[in-house]
Amino acid sequence: MIETIMERVKWHEWEWYKRRRRYRLSNEKPVIIASNCVGTLIYHDLKLPFYSPTINLFICMDDFVRFLGRLEWYLEQPVVEVYEDGIPYPIGMLADIKIYFMHYNTFAEAVKAWERRKTRVTPENLFIFGCERDRCTYETIKQFDKLPYKHKVIFTHKDYPEISSAFHIRGFEEQKELRNVLEFRKDSFWKRRYIDDFDYVYFLNGWEKPMISVIVPVYEMASYLETCVQSVLKQTYSSFELILVDDGSEDGSVEIARRLCVGEERIRLLTQEHKGVSAARNAGIRAAKGKYLFFLDSDDAIHPNLLERLCKLAEESGAGVCACRACSVISKDFEKTRKRLDEKRYGSSRRRIACLKGREALSSLIFEKESGVWSVVSGKLIRRCEVENIWFDENLTNGEDTKFMYQLLEKGMDAAMVKYSGYYYRKRDGSASQLQNMEAYKSIYKCDCYIRDNEMGHGREAHAVRRERTIIGKLSGWHVAGHMEEGHMPCHRELEKYSAELMQAERASELWKRLGIRIKLEYALAFYFYPAYEICHILRQAFRRMKIL
Repeated sequence: MIETIMERVKWHEWEWYKRRRRYRLSNEKPVIIASNCVGTLIYHDLKLPFYSPTINLFICMDDFVRFLGRLEWYLEQPVVEVYEDGIPYPIGMLADIKIYFMHYNTFAEAVKAWERRKTRVTPENLFIFGCERDRCTYETIKQFDKLPYKHKVIFTHKDYPEISSAFHIRGFEEQKELRNVLEFRKDSFWKRRYIDDFDYVYFLNGWEKPMISVIVPVYEMASYLETCVQSVLKQTYSSFELILVDDGSEDGSVEIARRLCVGEERIRLLTQEHKGVSAARNAGIRAAKGKYLFFLDSDDAIHPNLLERLCKLAEESGAGVCACRACSVISKDFEKTRKRLDEKRYGSSRRRIACLKGREALSSLIFEKESGVWSVVSGKLIRRCEVENIWFDENLTNGEDTKFMYQLLEKGMDAAMVKYSGYYYRKRDGSASQLQNMEAYKSIYKCDCYIRDNEMGHGREAHAVRRERTIIGKLSGWHVAGHMEEGHMPCHRELEKYSAELMQAERASELWKRLGIRIKLEYALAFYFYPAYEICHILRQAFRRMKIL
């Protein structure tokens, strides 16, 4: 009984899924030229007439590439019947191209349908679908990729990052080629076919892949750089350039970067004297050629389809900045966890997308919603035109990305986020975000004060009060950290004194009077009874993990 109900639920969800795809289609008469029944299935799904002669048939990929090379000429040739022993369906020869009419009863029926449908072909609206099947070789895939068609894709059983038209259908990696991509997946809870990994509606709407400039600042990252770069090269999205900006590394990072550049035209290496991460990112922005910028730290990595998901979201929503959630992984477990996360497939459900209009994203940054995702630049896809006259502050050693994101979102642009962990943040000792020195604390304080004062100057007092609360919370935490033993916190005495001086100044401000009792109690515990503060902090973190707070 329960199984029957679940099957009905899945079937209704599947029908809704197809209706939503039909609703998104804007190209009313796409001409799908396919090597097999993929085109037939797509036309059926979208409830469109057959605008192509390649319906209910199969052509070997070698013949298909040759057919596409002289498409107009071949369509003018007659189809002649031939026979093969053991083949129960009609076979025709179109000049030197063999066509298997698998789903026709007679040759006459097949030819009649072919002749009728080929008159509907409009060359300016062609969409080409190939499939790595039936002894399709790598050379054939490369020939397909060189065909002069704007909209073409070939489904493959593994990644071919060097082939821009190749799309990896997951699930056939252990095979030598693809099997039937029209079958339903057995590893999916909902009814999904293998081909549903590919958003063919987006493809048929004539989407052209815009260039993404992936900017990676590099400093003393010899142990992690190759993992980072490989995560970019393995993207399902192929239209990108990878800009590595070495910031004066002396640990061999430059040599590794140069080696990775060999034979890979998509990677560019820039070098400079050690000026800091802000200067490196600014150099990357100046060198970028793409429509979009994507920022990635050299010790982190990304999910194989992250760039594709974010770019698709940006193009469909018109958002100026798109983000995903980040997953923190301890450095020693990074490779194992990354490989496990890479195997996950994420659906394109609208429930996984959050769109923020106007200054909603700015409010999310100020109020630290979505676990502070808008406070960092890593993992963000940003329209290049939105970054005009916005640069990373090279005087800040920490908090520079928060200031950059604030200046970007303060412009009032729309933002969007996919709710899945596509960015893998490596937690390690000594990273720039974890350095415990006075310069880091001073930079963070300057950044927060800049945001608070700017919000106050623009009349957004609620935002200014919230940022003041953030400042008081940080000062309280720093003061407690100042009580730690010297071996663990070298600047502990200086930090204790520094936080006390800043707190005295903050308490004299008008914004202090507008803060709630909770943050004031937090301050009192931190400065006058820090063991109690530590206990409360531990409990609060535990409650947050349990999603009570």
